[in-house]
Amino acid sequence: AISVNQYGQYSEWWFEGAPAFVIEVASQSSIQIDRQRKAALYMECGVQEYWIVEPDQQRILVHVAGEQGPRIVIGGSLQSVHIPTLVVELATLFAPTLTSFD
Repeated sequence: AISVNQYGQYSEWWFEGAPAFVIEVASQSSIQIDRQRKAALYMECGVQEYWIVEPDQQRILVHVAGEQGPRIVIGGSLQSVHIPTLVVELATLFAPTLTSFD
């Protein structure tokens, strides 16, 4: 997602620079890369907030530029620092799903 003050970086064909906010759903095959290499790279490139959703662990790791290390959210609600209208209820996000229609 981009913030209002980034509209000048958007043209009809591309966006120049890093988005303000990134959400990524991690898989078992990518989790170590997401937690370490991608988080550091995104922060270095100018991403202000990066969420790593870990469905298997039912948690979200929250990286915010200028903060030391990720915050681990395992329950309750989570509100974006850069998009305050984005609020995620973890119980709803990780609620059991039906695997069949029977």
